[in-house]
Amino acid sequence: MDVLSRTTEIVGTDSDAGVHDRPLLTFYTLVHGRSDDALVDERAVFNFSCVRAIADCVGTGLPQHVEMANL
Repeated sequence: MDVLSRTTEIVGTDSDAGVHDRPLLTFYTLVHGRSDDALVDERAVFNFSCVRAIADCVGTGLPQHVEMANL
């Protein structure tokens, strides 16, 4: 069985990346041990919970409650 391998170096700046390129660029950056401004772990979950609470509030008309400690 043949195995194909190709190495590609990503060059340019973050500003060169389009909106659809950012997730892959962030993944590449983190895998290679470089720091990135992407929110990960608990902070990302918290931010998503905030967005979800806004959507739930719009849908139900009821206030929502989000706490970082609950995550």
